[in-house]
Amino acid sequence: MPEWDYNDLISWDDEANPHPNVKALNISNNNLTSLPEKIFKLTSLEYLYCNKNNLKVLPKQLFELNKLVLLNCRDNMIKEIPKEISLSSLVVLNCSNNCFVDLPNEIIFTANLSQIYSYGNPYGNHFQLKSQNNSLEEIKRHFRIKGIKLSNAKELMAKEKIKAFISQYVIPKYYDVTENIYLYI
Repeated sequence: MPEWDYNDLISWDDEANPHPNVKALNISNNNLTSLPEKIFKLTSLEYLYCNKNNLKVLPKQLFELNKLVLLNCRDNMIKEIPKEISLSSLVVLNCSNNCFVDLPNEIIFTANLSQIYSYGNPYGNHFQLKSQNNSLEEIKRHFRIKGIKLSNAKELMAKEKIKAFISQYVIPKYYDVTENIYLYI
């Protein structure tokens, strides 16, 4: 499996070789404050390790990498995960030891996501997870108990998927899939 580190990424001539077959990229421990733009051109990327940097933002373009299955962004200063995570192919997300107060509601629509590691974040009252290794099922249970509010539901998912989610995980007192969705338990 072709694997690159930070030096490989920086020295890559993306005009001479626009589509390298890189499956894994490890840019950990480089004091990065943002992800290099070249990452978004690595269309074969499956594993991204960007832990132990000084990242504050995960750009939404990151979740457009449709082969990315593992994202390890632990030990940074990231405050939020973009709602575009719902469109990603992620299976494993490690966002431990960051600055998250909340996780986006859209995370429950991430079809393949099965492992979330999010310990060591200063979650507010809205989102408290009980264990250190949080499964998607635990997150879904949280939303089933607390209720969720999704805005612009038409952009998030097809109505059928939203209806399937509603029927599987919550029993709402009110919902309207044509506009915004408000679920109250």
